[in-house]
Amino acid sequence: MDTEILNNLISFNTSGDNSNFGLIEYVQNCLKPLGFIIKIIKVGDQSNLFAYKNCLSPRIILAAHTDTVAVGDGWKSDLLLAKIDRNKIFGLGSCDTKSFISMMLEVARRYQKKKNLALLLTFGEENDFGGAKLIGKSIIRPKDMVIVGEPTDCQVVTSAKGVAAYSVEFTGKEAHGSEPSKGVSAIKSTAEFIESLKGTSMFINFGKIKGGTASNVVPKNCTLGMEIRYSNSNEIVDIENRMKAVALESSSRVRIKKLFDIPAFDAGDEVNSIICYRNVDQGSKVSFCSEANLYSKL
Repeated sequence: MDTEILNNLISFNTSGDNSNFGLIEYVQNCLKPLGFIIKIIKVGDQSNLFAYKNCLSPRIILAAHTDTVAVGDGWKSDLLLAKIDRNKIFGLGSCDTKSFISMMLEVARRYQKKKNLALLLTFGEENDFGGAKLIGKSIIRPKDMVIVGEPTDCQVVTSAKGVAAYSVEFTGKEAHGSEPSKGVSAIKSTAEFIESLKGTSMFINFGKIKGGTASNVVPKNCTLGMEIRYSNSNEIVDIENRMKAVALESSSRVRIKKLFDIPAFDAGDEVNSIICYRNVDQGSKVSFCSEANLYSKL
């Protein structure tokens, strides 16, 4: 892997809602001299890139997302500068997934004469998979093989859980804190809603709560952000029915809004047969969701 290329990729701050135009332009300039046809799909200040060559046979598409998670605390070095320490590379997005993008560019250089090699870069994977949702069958054809780069400790992953995200709004009745019986606490209703779902066997994360105006006021409004990770469609139907039943029993008015739903992914027996033939460890399953979940449905 070319660490200079990786350093250049890390230098672009593509965290959160930051534009990825700079990184996309850099990758485009790397690929054009290699004879790739470049297709750019722009949405606002974000864009996807698809690099390919005219080829009628099934293609191998290397795919990755350009965005990174938001910047957190605890960085002891420049997060936009790749730093090598004890054979590890530190930098924002170095693992997820700019190292893979760097390797994609190296593969493109080494195998530039291969007509069936293509590269796909997207935006928004860390948010709502906005870029991947724009990819259709005109880009990924039925017989194409897509290899999605994600941090899997270099293990082949052939199945992953689906993920559904929700915003749950609770509306109670405001009252003074000295007379709580005259009000309905939306925050208390939220807590009861969470408690009622804790007994399920699902992977549920209650990630964000926002509500109330002051400590001496019974809160009228509260909003809960949550996500559910599931293995099959029956599981998500069951938990959604449970959520609706709990909402009907709540003392607050409850509105459940599904933000997105990315189905579970299983590469199937054909890919597992290829893995065995190539003497690679049997494909494993992960609990996180990736763009492979969407591409497998095309």
